[in-house]
Amino acid sequence: MPETITFGNFQLEVDHQKTAKIYKGMLFACICDFCANVKITQRRHVPKAQTDLLISLGVNPWKPCLTEFQGRKTFDRPGYGRKLSCWYLYGKIVSSEQTTEPLSFDKLNWVWADSRQTALSGYDSILDDIEGDPGLIYVFTSNEMPWYSDQVSGFKNTVNLDCQNCGRVNQIVGFLKRKSRIPAWIGEPSLEEFTQSRDSRLATSFCLKCGLNEFRIIPRRPRLKITEVIRQWDSFTVPPTHSTKPPQ
Repeated sequence: MPETITFGNFQLEVDHQKTAKIYKGMLFACICDFCANVKITQRRHVPKAQTDLLISLGVNPWKPCLTEFQGRKTFDRPGYGRKLSCWYLYGKIVSSEQTTEPLSFDKLNWVWADSRQTALSGYDSILDDIEGDPGLIYVFTSNEMPWYSDQVSGFKNTVNLDCQNCGRVNQIVGFLKRKSRIPAWIGEPSLEEFTQSRDSRLATSFCLKCGLNEFRIIPRRPRLKITEVIRQWDSFTVPPTHSTKPPQ
């Protein structure tokens, strides 16, 4: 039975049961630099109101049907770029309009819905087989996204480190640069003590599934490669002020 969901000044009528079948078993498996950056930042930096809205529409907020890098707009902050994502769902816009007005969560993040297949023109979706189904509507988001990989040196994908939160073994590990913005972005400026220290470096790991971000203090001497840091990860000290709580 379709359910009516308020969408700003519009209403969407959504078939949750049919929509759920789209996402059953769907994988967001790409780990290119952009997609990896999306996976490790989205749970912390996407507005909660956006996440709640997508869940109410019956889609997985962390598994869009398409997501693309849109560069950096003039209004985006230094170190950030822009991410466009789209989710497919079965339903309709309850009005004579084929598209809704953008619904803003703040000045840098917004969402809109479109019932036209032409809205997908030029984008590369992982669900080409159902594109054009007349029962579909497409929900797009535009989000400002911090570019973590620019703030970390030696970024390396590894399956030799277990996530302490979800148990996933696929993580990205590297060393924070001396002037890395990540401590400020995650609300832990005290970590800068270790990025700027003459005696230590700060290694970080990011889980590609749940987004958990962990840190370890690494002595500068002897100078260890990131592969050796991964091997000895549990032997290094956790910064005393660091919160190990995963992002929502």
